[in-house]
Amino acid sequence: MERPFPAKHAISLLVHEQLPVIVDQCRNLAFFAPQAVVMLHRSPSADFTHEALAAALAEAGLTRARVNPVSVKTQWGGIVEAHLANIAALADYCTADSSVSFHSSNDMLLVRLPEMGRPGLAWYGQREISPASRWSTGRKYCRTPGFAELLAALDCTRAVGSQIEGSTFPYAVVAELAARMRAAPELARLLPPIAEEMLFATYAANHGVPSTGHPYVLMRAHIMGSSAVGLLPGPLRNTAPAWLLHKAMARLEGRLKGTSAALRDVEAIIAGKPLTEPDWAHSAPPRGALTYHGIKRVERRIDDPLRIRIRQHLDACQEAEARR
Repeated sequence: MERPFPAKHAISLLVHEQLPVIVDQCRNLAFFAPQAVVMLHRSPSADFTHEALAAALAEAGLTRARVNPVSVKTQWGGIVEAHLANIAALADYCTADSSVSFHSSNDMLLVRLPEMGRPGLAWYGQREISPASRWSTGRKYCRTPGFAELLAALDCTRAVGSQIEGSTFPYAVVAELAARMRAAPELARLLPPIAEEMLFATYAANHGVPSTGHPYVLMRAHIMGSSAVGLLPGPLRNTAPAWLLHKAMARLEGRLKGTSAALRDVEAIIAGKPLTEPDWAHSAPPRGALTYHGIKRVERRIDDPLRIRIRQHLDACQEAEARR
């Protein structure tokens, strides 16, 4: 039985495939997020067992990585309950002041995180959720039956959206949310698709935890669709023609730019260069160029060229630290 240990920082990570890639990611997190306990949630559809995952982490010497014994069904657009299960499992590791960050299985860190577990530390986005939002997911929430009922049940008067990867909250506020969801299981049916991009940020914003920063993982979301819809008058943005326009432009952008992370962004983050904030086209308040600590959409292949470059960077950082 693995013993809990006190942690100023915790990371909730959901995994479902490619055991070598999971170990590679946890090795990356162990160096660049050294204060963190990493709680892994294994999807029931994973092609490896709970025991195999735990053994692989132990063999790699990843002593701050833990596998949640609870496993709930996950699917694209339906991962909130897995994160909530991880938050519950972190109760033995975290205090009220600990910080909890969320990661996906295809993001990697490139720069060491600062001191975590500080009072008031809350890093999340401020995307508009309304029928007139340029952010397509924000408009979808408003069309979801039960969305207003969910907000009311959680004592939230307004909804805000945020990229989940790199979003960070005090453990106290996410633990409170998880407890309320457990106490009222009927709320699960009110969760909209992709609820992870609004639930934690909305609850924090409405319960005395304002954002003091931005998610530390860079994700270059498609912006052509949002930009095109933004040219329409507000009342037309939640109509069928607007959705067709958004879909067409997003598909075109995907073909032109691809969906994976770019090497130039990786090198810029490593060098500490500020980058243009990607949320501007999603109805978030503009904040100019920002610095990041990690990047999303690294292919889940151990031999992916970008993953290899990041692994080489990690090795170089470890060697430099050993020489000090």
